[in-house]
Amino acid sequence: MAVIRRLLLAASILLAGALQVGALDPLGRVLLAWPEADLRALELAKQLRTGALFVPDRPAPASEFLEACRSAGIVPVAEIRGVESEQELERRAREALAAGFAALAYDAWGEEADLRRFITAHASTAQFVFLKPEQAAWDVAPAFAVFVEGLWPGIKPQDPSTASATAMPWVDSNLWLYAWLRARFPHRPALAGYRPNPAAGVPADRRLGYHTVEIALSEAMASGGNVILALPDRYREALLAGEAEARESWQRLAATSAFLQGHDARFRAQPGGRVLVLAGSEEASGDVLNLLFRMNATPAVAALESPPPLDPTRHPVVVAVNVTPPAAVAERLWRFLEAGGTLLVSPDLTGGEPWWAGRKPGAGRKENGRTVHTVGKGKLIAYADPILDTYEFALDVLADAGWKQRDLRLWNAETVVGLLSRKGAGAWVALIDYGTRWQRDHEPDFLLQLFGTYPKVTLHTPERAEPITLAPRLRGALTEFELRDLRQFAILELEAGTR
Repeated sequence: MAVIRRLLLAASILLAGALQVGALDPLGRVLLAWPEADLRALELAKQLRTGALFVPDRPAPASEFLEACRSAGIVPVAEIRGVESEQELERRAREALAAGFAALAYDAWGEEADLRRFITAHASTAQFVFLKPEQAAWDVAPAFAVFVEGLWPGIKPQDPSTASATAMPWVDSNLWLYAWLRARFPHRPALAGYRPNPAAGVPADRRLGYHTVEIALSEAMASGGNVILALPDRYREALLAGEAEARESWQRLAATSAFLQGHDARFRAQPGGRVLVLAGSEEASGDVLNLLFRMNATPAVAALESPPPLDPTRHPVVVAVNVTPPAAVAERLWRFLEAGGTLLVSPDLTGGEPWWAGRKPGAGRKENGRTVHTVGKGKLIAYADPILDTYEFALDVLADAGWKQRDLRLWNAETVVGLLSRKGAGAWVALIDYGTRWQRDHEPDFLLQLFGTYPKVTLHTPERAEPITLAPRLRGALTEFELRDLRQFAILELEAGTR
C-alpha cells in the first residue's frame, strides 16, 4: 500500500505540474533559484509571488517538498547543470520527472541540432535552456532561452589605488542586455541567468548588499524581461538564520516584487526614447548599448536586420556602429538621411570597407576622429574605426542628439538610471537606484528633466499604496521637477494636456 500511495502522489504531482506548466509565464512571475530543496525556501518564495522555483535535481527532493510547491502554485524546476551529453541529460531528466519535478533547466551542449532533438522529444515538458553568448542565436523553441551572461547589478567597488574623491561611481547594469535580447530575439522572452559569482563580476571576497537582489529583479522586470533570481550566499544564510536586517530586506523585496508584477503590462511595451540603436551581435553592440543606458540616453533598440520605420520626427538620431546593414536596410538608412535624420556609423569589426563608402557622400568635415557629411537634409557622422571607446562615443551620441534636448537628464543622482517609454502623447519612466542614496543622512532630492511637455506627473513607488502627485515646471519643450521619494525603484507617469 505504501508503494501505491507513493505512485499516486507522484502521478498527482506530475498532473498538477503539467497544469502549472501550461500556464507558466516566465515574464509575469518571479523565477527563484535555491541551492537545495528546502521547505523554508518555499515559504520565502511564496512571499515573492514566485512562479517557478529552480533547485538542483540531485539529490532528489522529498515528495513533500514537491507537493508543497504544487499546493503553493509554484512550478518546481529541476536544474540539471554540468551535463555534456544527450545520454546523460536524458537519464537525469527522466529521473527528475519521475521524482515529481514539473519542468527542466539545463545547459546547452553539443550542436544546435542535437539540442533541438532533445527539446522536441520533451516538448510536453517546460524547459529552460542556459545559453552562452556564442549560442545566443540558437533556436530552442518551445523551450525558454536563458542568457547566462550578465553582471551582478549595483555599484562596483573602486580600486583604492586609483580611486579619487571626485570619481563617479561605476554602475554595473543589465538594462542593455534585456534591450538587446528583446531586439535580437523578439519571438522569445528576454531571460537572464547570471549568478552572484566571479563570472558575473563578483569575486569570492566581495560582500554584496542585500539590496542588490532587489535591483536585479527591478531592472529585469522593468525592461520587459526576467532573471532567474539567485541570492548571494550571505543573504540566503542570514534569511534562514532569521537575522533582522535580512528579513527586513526580504520584506522590501516582496513589496517591490508585488509592485513590479502589478505593472507587468506596462513593462511589456517596447521602451526607448528618440535615439534608435540598430543592434548586431552582442560583441558588436553590447558595450555600446551598455554605456548609452548607463548615461541615461534611454535608447530604443531594434535588430539591425529589421528596424522600425525610420522617421526623423520619431527618431532624429539613429546609431548603426560596428555593423554592416543588409542592402535593403542601407537603402532605408540613406532615405532617412535625405529626410533630415542624423546617422552615426562606423566600420564593422571585420575591418572590411565601410558600407557607406560606395555611396560617395562627399568630402565632409573632419572632427575628432570622425567625418560629418551632409546627405540631403541630414547628417552622416562616420567614424574611421570601429567604436571601442564606448564612453566617449556615448558622449558623442548625447551631443549629437542635443545636450539641451536630451530625453532624460538627472542632476545629483549619479547612481540612478532611467528607462523611458513613450506612448502617444504620454510617457513613463522607470527609475532604478543602483546604489543606496536613500540610506544617506543628507536630503536625497535630485532634479530630473525630460524632453516633452508633461503638466501632470505622478510618482508610483512600492512603499506607498497611493501615488504621489508632483509639481512639474514646464520650460519650453522640457519638463523638470525635483524628486525625493525614490528608494530603490519607482515609476513616473507623465501625461500631456492641462493640469
